[in-house]
This record gives sequence, C-alpha cells and structure tokens, in this order.
Amino acid sequence: MNITQSIESFYSDVPVISDNKNYWLIRTSSGEYYESFIKYSYIALGYNEISLEAVNTLKTSAKNNGEAIKNLKNLVIETYRDKEKEEKRPGLIANQLFTFTYDIKKGDIVVIPSRNSDEVYFGIVEESFLSNSDQHFLDFCPFNRRKKVKWVKQMNRSELEPSLFKIFFSHLAVNNITSYGNQIEANLSNYFVRGGEEHLIFNMLKLKCANY
Repeated sequence: MNITQSIESFYSDVPVISDNKNYWLIRTSSGEYYESFIKYSYIALGYNEISLEAVNTLKTSAKNNGEAIKNLKNLVIETYRDKEKEEKRPGLIANQLFTFTYDIKKGDIVVIPSRNSDEVYFGIVEESFLSNSDQHFLDFCPFNRRKKVKWVKQMNRSELEPSLFKIFFSHLAVNNITSYGNQIEANLSNYFVRGGEEHLIFNMLKLKCANY
C-alpha cells in the first residue's frame, strides 16, 4: 500500500457528522429513571394523560407545526383543567411533547444525567417514531412516550469538557443542545469531521509526581 492509499484508507474511517444530526439532553426525573433508561435502552417523557394518538391527530390535521403546537396547548389546558394540580405552563408542555415526538430523530445523540448529574450516558437514537409501551419498562418507569436508544458511553461529570457543564443548568425534560455538538462528539471520538471542519482531540493525563 502506497502513501496515497494509506491516506485514503485513513480518511475512509474518519466519522463525518451529518449537518442534520441534533443533540438532546433528556432529563431522568432527577435521576429516578436513569438506570431504567439505560437498562431498557430507551428515553421517555411523561404526560401520559395526553395520548399519543391525540398528538398525532393534531399534527396531521394542522396546516403547519405552529398551528399544531397551539392546538396541542389547548388540549393540555383542557386535559389538566379538572386535575388536582393544574398545569401552569401549557405552552411549555405542548412544545416538549411536540419536540420529543417529532424533532428527536434516528441518528441523533442524546445525553441523560444521573442524580445530581454526577454521571452522564451518551446514546444514539435508533428510531424516529415513538415505541409501543413495554410492560417491563412501565414497571420501572411509568412514562409511555418512548424512543429506543443505543447507549454507547458513560462518563463521570468531572471527565467532561468544562463548557458542557452549562447544559445541566436547564431543568426542562427535553433540551436541544445541538450548539454543543462539537464538545459532545469530542467525548465520543478522537477525530471527526463536522460542518466541513476536522476535529482532532488530544487526551491529556495529569500525572502525580512522588516527592523524594
């Protein structure tokens, strides 16, 4: 193999990240469902009172996404009107439901934090559409709005790039963190191409010197 072939072979193995790939932080109810998500290879969102069929009907009958979310907000208001604890942020809930259902797609990267965000797990979404409820999963997590994920790497928070700490400031259940895509990919690969730029990662180790 000559040098040209060697270079071509090297670059053929370099991950090229699609511009359509998005990155998401999915909360685990303060870590309560962290282990369940990992064990059953899913991410999940609650609000079971809003059926999957109802959300899909609003989406398909609306002229655009904005109208669908507006109608979904009205459904949230109506659904929780007579509940003991009326939801105070129906617009936010509607956006969360819509985002989880339609915006998180196959191939996207998700990050889930444990309790106190001491650990995080990185995973690849394996399906764009919602999964049917699995009783084994529901026994450990009651959320029936789910998407299958292949978990690929677990890390301690202390091992993360410091700039990634900012993603934990938001306490929403679903958070778009695509602006941190490069930092996230750097935790998954030492060399990748994203947005037409090559990224090479050097892992530095801090050595303790003994005193003599």
